[in-house]
Amino acid sequence: MEWQSTGAPHRLSTGSGQGDAWAVNDSGLVVGLVADAQTFTARPTAWINGTNVDMGAPSDIAFGNAYGLSQGGWAVGGYIEGDGNTSRAFTWNSTDGFRTLDPPAGLANSWSHGVSDVLRQLGGSADDGSTTAAVVWQC
Repeated sequence: MEWQSTGAPHRLSTGSGQGDAWAVNDSGLVVGLVADAQTFTARPTAWINGTNVDMGAPSDIAFGNAYGLSQGGWAVGGYIEGDGNTSRAFTWNSTDGFRTLDPPAGLANSWSHGVSDVLRQLGGSADDGSTTAAVVWQC
């Protein structure tokens, strides 16, 4: 199969900021980030019917992004806390909102990158600053 563009790209609204779209599902939900034009702080964002919606990450984050999206509307990603040192994985959907995912015991940081509706699992990584481990969270 050959992928071909069938027209001009559609620019998604970011308000006064900049944005990146990382994933889209068959119902047209798009996820990624919007960075504030003044502070450049990036926040995890969904575009629902073309309108950007902040996913509800903690207000004091240094950076956040949604990397993956399931057909069922579950987004996953990560954010760096305001201290600039600690990261946390998250999951989000438009019904249940934003939920932080803790890393496994003994590891300090976590990120989530992929999600399966069928298996009800999220895939990602966790680390302690020197060692990184593959992680699966069961929902």
